[in-house]
Amino acid sequence: MNKKIEIFVLIACIAIISGSLASYFLQDYTTYLLDEAGISMSQYSFYTMLSRAFSILPLNIVSSVWLWVESKKENRNRYIWAIFGFVFNIPGIGVYYGVAILDRMRNSTD
Repeated sequence: MNKKIEIFVLIACIAIISGSLASYFLQDYTTYLLDEAGISMSQYSFYTMLSRAFSILPLNIVSSVWLWVESKKENRNRYIWAIFGFVFNIPGIGVYYGVAILDRMRNSTD
């Protein structure tokens, strides 16, 4: 289990860094658009929101794929867990492993 967590942390770090870089460059681009191209403040707000989404989206995708693979290995409903991982990100993975631990504890007492 520790090896799986190490791999996930590595993938999550890569996703966070790539998302942050995309957000940084997109934010510079929107600042350029505001200063040079004369876009309106509502358009600037849209591009700023888009840059923030780029910083979060890679981690959501990684969490979703991670839960898809893990739930498939343990014969759980992979679609539900993948959606849960996409929506709730890293806390969703914590909930998944919490449920898995509770199931193992319940099965060991039966």
